[in-house]
Amino acid sequence: MSADQAADFLKAWRIVAQYAANEIPGAPEDPGFSVTLFQNLETTEYFFALRGAHLAHGDLADEVGKIVADKLSLEQIMIIYNYRQRLVAAAGSHYPVVTQRLLEDETEALCAAYATSPKDGLVYENTLRRRENIVIDIPTHTVYAIELVTSPQADGLGLC
Repeated sequence: MSADQAADFLKAWRIVAQYAANEIPGAPEDPGFSVTLFQNLETTEYFFALRGAHLAHGDLADEVGKIVADKLSLEQIMIIYNYRQRLVAAAGSHYPVVTQRLLEDETEALCAAYATSPKDGLVYENTLRRRENIVIDIPTHTVYAIELVTSPQADGLGLC
Protein backbone atom coordinates (compact mmCIF):
# COMPACT_ATOMS: atom_id res chain seq x y z
CA MET A 1 0.00 0.00 0.00
CA SER A 2 1.43 3.38 -0.98
CA ALA A 3 1.56 6.37 1.38
CA ASP A 4 -1.25 8.03 -0.60
CA GLN A 5 -3.42 4.92 -0.39
CA ALA A 6 -2.79 4.71 3.36
CA ALA A 7 -3.73 8.36 3.81
CA ASP A 8 -6.95 7.87 1.81
CA PHE A 9 -7.78 4.79 3.84
CA LEU A 10 -7.36 6.65 7.14
CA LYS A 11 -9.70 9.40 5.94
CA ALA A 12 -12.53 6.89 5.50
CA TRP A 13 -11.78 4.15 8.06
CA ARG A 14 -10.76 3.67 11.66
CA ILE A 15 -9.11 0.53 13.01
CA VAL A 16 -11.17 -0.16 16.12
CA ALA A 17 -9.42 -3.34 17.26
CA GLN A 18 -6.97 -5.83 15.87
CA TYR A 19 -6.44 -9.39 17.02
CA ALA A 20 -3.42 -10.02 19.19
CA ALA A 21 -2.75 -13.68 19.97
CA ASN A 22 -1.70 -13.05 23.56
CA GLU A 23 -5.07 -11.40 24.33
CA ILE A 24 -7.31 -14.37 23.49
CA PRO A 25 -7.75 -17.31 25.89
CA GLY A 26 -6.27 -20.51 24.49
CA ALA A 27 -4.81 -18.87 21.39
CA PRO A 28 -1.44 -19.99 20.04
CA GLU A 29 1.30 -17.36 20.01
CA ASP A 30 1.02 -16.91 16.22
CA PRO A 31 -2.01 -18.50 14.57
CA GLY A 32 -0.89 -17.22 11.17
CA PHE A 33 -3.92 -15.12 10.34
CA SER A 34 -5.30 -11.68 11.10
CA VAL A 35 -8.61 -10.40 12.43
CA THR A 36 -9.39 -6.67 12.45
CA LEU A 37 -12.49 -4.65 13.31
CA PHE A 38 -12.83 -1.54 11.13
CA GLN A 39 -15.32 1.31 11.38
CA ASN A 40 -16.45 3.37 8.41
CA LEU A 41 -16.09 7.00 9.53
CA GLU A 42 -18.96 8.20 7.34
CA THR A 43 -21.61 5.58 8.11
CA THR A 44 -20.22 4.44 11.52
CA GLU A 45 -20.81 0.82 10.40
CA TYR A 46 -18.42 -1.86 11.65
CA PHE A 47 -16.64 -4.37 9.40
CA PHE A 48 -15.06 -7.55 10.75
CA ALA A 49 -12.20 -8.48 8.41
CA LEU A 50 -10.28 -11.76 8.29
CA ARG A 51 -7.07 -12.58 6.47
CA GLY A 52 -6.11 -16.22 6.08
CA ALA A 53 -2.85 -17.90 6.97
CA HIS A 54 0.25 -16.24 5.53
CA LEU A 55 3.05 -18.09 3.77
CA ALA A 56 5.64 -17.07 6.36
CA HIS A 57 3.69 -18.87 9.08
CA GLY A 58 5.75 -21.85 10.25
CA ASP A 59 2.78 -24.17 10.64
CA LEU A 60 1.12 -23.38 7.31
CA ALA A 61 1.52 -26.95 6.05
CA ASP A 62 0.00 -28.24 9.28
CA GLU A 63 -2.98 -25.86 9.01
CA VAL A 64 -3.53 -26.73 5.35
CA GLY A 65 -3.40 -30.42 6.31
CA LYS A 66 -6.04 -29.86 8.98
CA ILE A 67 -8.26 -27.98 6.56
CA VAL A 68 -7.92 -30.68 3.89
CA ALA A 69 -8.35 -33.65 6.24
CA ASP A 70 -10.80 -32.19 8.76
CA LYS A 71 -12.49 -29.57 6.52
CA LEU A 72 -11.62 -26.88 9.10
CA SER A 73 -8.91 -25.36 11.22
CA LEU A 74 -10.47 -25.70 14.65
CA GLU A 75 -7.94 -23.49 16.39
CA GLN A 76 -8.56 -20.58 14.03
CA ILE A 77 -12.34 -20.96 14.29
CA MET A 78 -12.13 -20.91 18.08
CA ILE A 79 -9.87 -17.85 18.09
CA ILE A 80 -12.21 -15.95 15.77
CA TYR A 81 -15.23 -16.83 17.89
CA ASN A 82 -13.48 -15.89 21.14
CA TYR A 83 -12.21 -12.63 19.67
CA ARG A 84 -15.72 -11.70 18.54
CA GLN A 85 -17.03 -12.51 22.01
CA ARG A 86 -14.43 -10.16 23.52
CA LEU A 87 -15.36 -7.36 21.11
CA VAL A 88 -19.07 -7.44 21.92
CA ALA A 89 -18.89 -8.17 25.67
CA ALA A 90 -19.55 -5.23 27.98
CA ALA A 91 -16.38 -3.25 28.71
CA GLY A 92 -14.41 -4.82 31.53
CA SER A 93 -16.61 -7.90 31.77
CA HIS A 94 -16.10 -11.64 31.50
CA TYR A 95 -17.62 -13.34 28.44
CA PRO A 96 -18.20 -16.88 27.11
CA VAL A 97 -15.31 -18.46 25.20
CA VAL A 98 -14.79 -21.82 23.54
CA THR A 99 -11.92 -24.07 24.61
CA GLN A 100 -10.73 -27.49 23.59
CA ARG A 101 -9.57 -30.13 26.04
CA LEU A 102 -7.55 -33.14 24.97
CA LEU A 103 -9.30 -36.39 25.89
CA GLU A 104 -6.33 -38.67 26.47
CA ASP A 105 -8.25 -41.87 27.23
CA GLU A 106 -10.51 -41.51 24.18
CA THR A 107 -7.52 -40.66 21.97
CA GLU A 108 -5.59 -43.68 23.18
CA ALA A 109 -8.61 -45.94 22.67
CA LEU A 110 -9.29 -44.58 19.18
CA CYS A 111 -5.66 -45.05 18.10
CA ALA A 112 -5.71 -48.60 19.49
CA ALA A 113 -8.96 -49.36 17.66
CA TYR A 114 -7.51 -48.14 14.35
CA ALA A 115 -4.32 -50.13 15.02
CA THR A 116 -6.47 -53.25 15.38
CA SER A 117 -8.36 -52.65 12.12
CA PRO A 118 -9.88 -49.80 10.11
CA LYS A 119 -13.33 -51.24 10.83
CA ASP A 120 -12.74 -51.23 14.60
CA GLY A 121 -11.42 -47.68 14.35
CA LEU A 122 -14.49 -46.46 12.46
CA VAL A 123 -16.87 -48.18 14.86
CA TYR A 124 -15.26 -46.49 17.88
CA GLU A 125 -14.98 -43.17 16.03
CA ASN A 126 -18.71 -43.26 15.28
CA THR A 127 -19.41 -43.97 18.94
CA LEU A 128 -17.37 -40.91 19.91
CA ARG A 129 -19.07 -38.72 17.29
CA ARG A 130 -22.46 -39.39 18.88
CA ARG A 131 -21.30 -37.23 21.78
CA GLU A 132 -22.26 -33.59 21.20
CA ASN A 133 -19.03 -31.87 22.20
CA ILE A 134 -16.44 -34.12 20.54
CA VAL A 135 -14.08 -33.17 17.70
CA ILE A 136 -11.65 -35.68 16.23
CA ASP A 137 -8.52 -34.63 14.37
CA ILE A 138 -8.61 -37.07 11.46
CA PRO A 139 -4.93 -37.50 10.56
CA THR A 140 -3.83 -38.06 14.16
CA HIS A 141 -7.04 -39.52 15.63
CA THR A 142 -6.70 -37.05 18.50
CA VAL A 143 -9.96 -36.54 20.39
CA TYR A 144 -10.94 -33.20 21.93
CA ALA A 145 -13.89 -32.00 23.98
CA ILE A 146 -15.15 -28.57 22.96
CA GLU A 147 -16.36 -26.60 25.98
CA LEU A 148 -17.99 -23.23 26.52
CA VAL A 149 -16.47 -21.53 29.58
CA THR A 150 -16.22 -18.04 31.04
CA SER A 151 -13.19 -16.02 29.98
CA PRO A 152 -10.46 -16.04 32.62
CA GLN A 153 -9.96 -12.28 32.34
CA ALA A 154 -12.55 -9.52 32.60
CA ASP A 155 -11.46 -7.66 29.46
CA GLY A 156 -14.56 -7.30 27.30
CA LEU A 157 -14.21 -4.32 24.97
CA GLY A 158 -17.87 -3.32 24.52
CA LEU A 159 -17.24 -2.15 20.97
CA CYS A 160 -20.30 -3.32 19.07
